[in-house]
Amino acid sequence: MRSKPSPPFDALDSRQVPGDRSATVDILTRINVNDMLSALGLDRMRFGRCLLEWLCLPPARRFAEQVAEYDETVGRAGLPAGHEWLLDQFVSGVDVRGLEHIPRSGPLLIVANHPGQADGSALMARIPRPDLRIVSANHPFMRVLPHTAPYLFFIADVPAARRRLVREVADYLRSGGAVLIFPGGDIEPDPAVLTGAVEALQDWSASMNIFARLIPELTVVPAVSSGVLSRRALRHPLTFFRRDPMERRRLAAILQISVPAYHDVWVRLTFGSPIRLVEQSPASSGLVSGLVRAEVARLMRACRDTPPGM
Repeated sequence: MRSKPSPPFDALDSRQVPGDRSATVDILTRINVNDMLSALGLDRMRFGRCLLEWLCLPPARRFAEQVAEYDETVGRAGLPAGHEWLLDQFVSGVDVRGLEHIPRSGPLLIVANHPGQADGSALMARIPRPDLRIVSANHPFMRVLPHTAPYLFFIADVPAARRRLVREVADYLRSGGAVLIFPGGDIEPDPAVLTGAVEALQDWSASMNIFARLIPELTVVPAVSSGVLSRRALRHPLTFFRRDPMERRRLAAILQISVPAYHDVWVRLTFGSPIRLVEQSPASSGLVSGLVRAEVARLMRACRDTPPGM
């Protein structure tokens, strides 16, 4: 018997927590299908949508199964172990530099660029802080992962909820915790692959200045991820249907996940010089975002000149 096509995820109750792995995989698969269609610019298409969903279904379900396995690994062994498992599935290796700049205790804000998908896993796997939490986009994909969601602060669209988020993150930092943020808010140019990475820093949120004012003991560590986006994925014929550079990067990132041949990337993480607020003048808290952007720009220029592994 032919089954009815699944409704788009926005027709579901995204607040419902899956009861078992099978339910989690089903929900993740439907989210993945919608994300693929959105990346292709076909999410509003009605005629032929069932066929498009059917074509997207195999890679969407395969990735959903992998994510479910990742989340179960987080539940068994913790967040770093889960992301190490993901890295084994999707990249050839990770090269890390500057770990000595990361304090092992005390309030820590790590500020990073976001050039793809694997950079988040690399950061969460290799940052040596078991108390690390992440400020994340409020995407249903992350909310349905029962073991991962507790590690995340979700960004909200409503002003009152955003103020509550700032208070929650500030309280966690004040208690001595470590938080990772991506001020760019979306997939940015990979500094090792594309031009425009340094210029994109001008669009970064200055939210780190708020935390600098609220937590005088804070240490801020700039971080750069590079080599994340597959050059071959960027040259896939489908990407040329997306004229907007950001949409092309987003589609390339999804293709990279879906096509095993594009997993041959070597991710580099570089942590820059820490900015310790206790060593700054009280008036400099409002200048932290500028200091971070300057250090990130320096690291980006350097990573263009040195291939990973060297």
